[in-house]
Amino acid sequence: MNIILAKLIDLQKLDTEIRHLEKESLKIPLEISKELAVFQEKEKQLLDVKNLISELQKLKRGQERDVETKDTEITKLNGQLSQISTNKEYSILLFEIENKKKEKTRIEETELETMYKIEVHENNIKNTEKTFSEEKNKLEIEKKIKEEKINKIKITIEEKKQNRTELVKDIPKDTLFMYERILRSKEGIALSKIDFTKEICLGCNMSLPPQLINEVKPNKKLINCDKCGRFLYWED
Repeated sequence: MNIILAKLIDLQKLDTEIRHLEKESLKIPLEISKELAVFQEKEKQLLDVKNLISELQKLKRGQERDVETKDTEITKLNGQLSQISTNKEYSILLFEIENKKKEKTRIEETELETMYKIEVHENNIKNTEKTFSEEKNKLEIEKKIKEEKINKIKITIEEKKQNRTELVKDIPKDTLFMYERILRSKEGIALSKIDFTKEICLGCNMSLPPQLINEVKPNKKLINCDKCGRFLYWED
């Protein structure tokens, strides 16, 4: 095999590995961000429930004050009964007292409903906080593992880039320039094998002239695909 072609094949393999590792190193932070976003949404929901409980407790205190107010009003009206001189005034006052009692009962019923809502939410919070704490610990562990993985990938990338620097020293500058130009324009693939059965370039899947295929098969020189421009080679 042509020495330069062999080095280009090795270079392509190295560049593919680097490209894959770089994609992986970018993908992991996105995974961490996605998991963190899910966790933060749960955290927000938990805070919303806590705020709701706080509002319900505030509402309950107001209802308790309203009940006390009604008790005071009823006691005051009952005290006025002994001062009434006519049956009509007495009946009116009794009617007013009865209405106050009904209002008090209605407030007490809504207070019970509020107390029930608080109890339900507090029970849910209790169970959720336990799960929430476990998820938080798990997320922190996974985040640490993934960050360590990113660091290892970066070290590997640097090692491979150093290997690449050494490898390209033996490749003519004009050939390297052409290789890197094709690499950029063809999504990181500058070399392509030939499928001799189908007589196509596996880079673009386009058919190749028989004469071109015969020239490529010995792997003696650098030949480009006349369709996609990639360097062609044959691999048994």
